[in-house]
Amino acid sequence: MPPTSDIEIDLSTPAGWQSAVESTGLASLLVLIDARMGDLAQHVSAEDVLQDSLLNAWRAHDNVKWLGRKAFRSWLLTIIDRCISDMRSRLHAAKRGAGNVALFHSLEHGMLHFDPAGTTTPSRVATLREQATVMRQSLDELPDDLRDVVRLRLFEQHTVRAIAESLGLAVSTVEHRVRRGVTLYHSRLRAILAQSAIDSRKPPTDAVSSVR
Repeated sequence: MPPTSDIEIDLSTPAGWQSAVESTGLASLLVLIDARMGDLAQHVSAEDVLQDSLLNAWRAHDNVKWLGRKAFRSWLLTIIDRCISDMRSRLHAAKRGAGNVALFHSLEHGMLHFDPAGTTTPSRVATLREQATVMRQSLDELPDDLRDVVRLRLFEQHTVRAIAESLGLAVSTVEHRVRRGVTLYHSRLRAILAQSAIDSRKPPTDAVSSVR
């Protein structure tokens, strides 16, 4: 069961750290990373950014106290944003002819595949990517007037009042859109997952099975 705000977690231990990291909804973080990367996506993957961010977070874990899942996730998002900004700066430096510039801090230390929580093993990354793809598809299929509020509420985890202020809408309007949007989002999520389960049980067609 994911940890909640009223459960104390010891971030100094690998088990505690993994519990905290898993509580953030890693697949949803991949969705946010994809949205934030822009042209950087031509050079690195969202999974690369996530792994580098988790490593940077682990390096600072001795100075972090568990204040609840939301606070921990917000802290991790600031590290992700910093990582993306740093990678973009390094990429621009490389384009200006600054030599062989590593996009990853972890690569400089020979630790690109170091993962203290075991959250970015190849099989785990593949699962997270599949989950993120379904989440993004479900979000993209929402009507325009609902998509932003669902993204800000579920993925960015902003308050309804903060969303209202950022979009210039009444709080009551945002509340209504959040209720409608979240219901529709979860409905689309379930439908896509159900269809995926059905498709996975179908025998391959000739066209598919002929490709090796």
